[in-house]
Amino acid sequence: RQMCIVDRRQEYIGGEPLDTIYFGGGTPSQLQQADFERIFEAADRLFGTSSCTEITLEANPDDMTPEYVASLRDLPFNRISMGVQSFKEKDLRFLNRRHDREQALRAVGLCKENGIQNISIDLIYGLPGQTLEGWQKKYKRHSPKLQRIQILLNSDEHTGRRPATELGAVLGVSTRTVERVRRQFCEQGLTMFEPKPRKTRADKKIDG
Repeated sequence: RQMCIVDRRQEYIGGEPLDTIYFGGGTPSQLQQADFERIFEAADRLFGTSSCTEITLEANPDDMTPEYVASLRDLPFNRISMGVQSFKEKDLRFLNRRHDREQALRAVGLCKENGIQNISIDLIYGLPGQTLEGWQKKYKRHSPKLQRIQILLNSDEHTGRRPATELGAVLGVSTRTVERVRRQFCEQGLTMFEPKPRKTRADKKIDG
């Protein structure tokens, strides 16, 4: 059924080759190697994937077993995005997450051991009673093995991909808070990555 949907979407990008592929939407790490092989075969046949520079799998840390991560080596993934959310056990229980801190750290290590160096993680800020200072202390105390990550300030489907300061205004976060987060993480050797909005088909028609 899913392959039929891909077939029907063939004309969506107007014959342009794919430059990125993102497997997201919740739990794509529930798929097995054979499932991915079928999807990649269809994507290459219908759209062309030889020019892809980044192919991402969104994954849950508890799905990233040694066997599963090893199976990814035979697939063209070169980036993993994991919903870690927090490295504190209390937060993970509150969020009803299936993984614990050690599973999250182990999942990052397994990716690196299997040749995937481009790893992004989601960390949640804004739990009830949480302050920026307390959140940063938790980060430094509970994630000692992560020395460098990219902090991606993004939003949900309703607000879109916007620069951090603009997005902060939409979500009710002050520019001052956004700048404090940026500055303090930079002082710890981390970088904040703000993606440029991707052009839509309408944008391309206007440019053309």
